[in-house]
Amino acid sequence: VYKRQISLVTNSTVDELRFANCIDDIDNITAGDTIYVPTAPIRPVPTFVPSGVRQGLAAVGCTSATTQITSPITAQRVRGSFTVFGTATRPDFQYYKIEVRPDFASIYNFYSDSQSQVDNGVLGQINAELFGPGLHWIRLSVVDIRAEIAPDAICEIPVIFE
Repeated sequence: VYKRQISLVTNSTVDELRFANCIDDIDNITAGDTIYVPTAPIRPVPTFVPSGVRQGLAAVGCTSATTQITSPITAQRVRGSFTVFGTATRPDFQYYKIEVRPDFASIYNFYSDSQSQVDNGVLGQINAELFGPGLHWIRLSVVDIRAEIAPDAICEIPVIFE
């Protein structure tokens, strides 16, 4: 599918794309591949969500301004070590934690925690290479002084690890 769309908007043939990129199997172009085109595109190249990544992904929770992940955003592609930004505050704050799980799993893996409140700043760093490629969920939970997590103190976002 990609080869036809790219060739159409670049006014090139599929064979020209194959030769320009030294690709033996032109059907093996996948989302995220860097390819060279003989001529610049004349309009944007429409692409699709890669197979294996669900359509209609949305954040879960994230209803309170005191528990927010602002970056990365829903369905953003990330690689290597990346920074998580947001807010983790509460009047009865004890600490917050960041957890990660692959989409196919139901249990989150603890990643990091902090005893310092954050208001629109850096929550932590995540190394995507530790988890492998694919759709993963990042969860921010703010724990109060009773060691409880209120229903509005959770924010979960889906992110694509490359």
